[in-house]
Amino acid sequence: MPAVITRLVLVRHGEAECNVAKRFGGPLGCSGLSDNGREQVTKLRARLERTGELRHATVLYASTLPRAVETAEIINGALGLDLNTDERLCELHPGDADNMTFADYSTTFYAEGSAKWREDPSIPTAPGGESWTGFMCRVKDALHDVTDQHAGETIVIACHGGVIDTSMLELLGMSGGYVPARFVTENSSLTEWTRHRDRWRLVRYNDAAHLHL
Repeated sequence: MPAVITRLVLVRHGEAECNVAKRFGGPLGCSGLSDNGREQVTKLRARLERTGELRHATVLYASTLPRAVETAEIINGALGLDLNTDERLCELHPGDADNMTFADYSTTFYAEGSAKWREDPSIPTAPGGESWTGFMCRVKDALHDVTDQHAGETIVIACHGGVIDTSMLELLGMSGGYVPARFVTENSSLTEWTRHRDRWRLVRYNDAAHLHL
């Protein structure tokens, strides 16, 4: 029997308005892509149309945040698939910090010591928010569930930098304890995995060649 290989392509959303404003972009703070972000994702769509590299894609997902949904809608011009959304694919839930600028956050929750989550990954970002540990568990479970559900298919997910960071840490087995790894994932880039049973293989990371032509 031939091996069942599942292909998973994670697309980081284009530049978002909340990125430009340097504010937490949860359900309240996310207002979609910036003009530059739409241009970035449009370049990706043109690349996909030109190269056909995702022509075998069978399913398209996005997180429920507007910047990811908008990204999926733009690239879907090259895919022609039904769009599914899944809240588990969202960026880390910021709780009461949602829609707050990073500067204001630093002088409130972080300064008060109630969200020292950069030192302790088990502490929520803010009251009502999610810890880094909890976020990683959520994303890991979602990636396993989606690839279980669509075994043998090519899955495209429009998501977030934190989701892609988690895929690197979890799927490469780097998540034991707190690993202070830092990834610089460009907007509209492609990160690709294959899965055979419980063995994951990183095919490419941060492929944003379409932005540098």
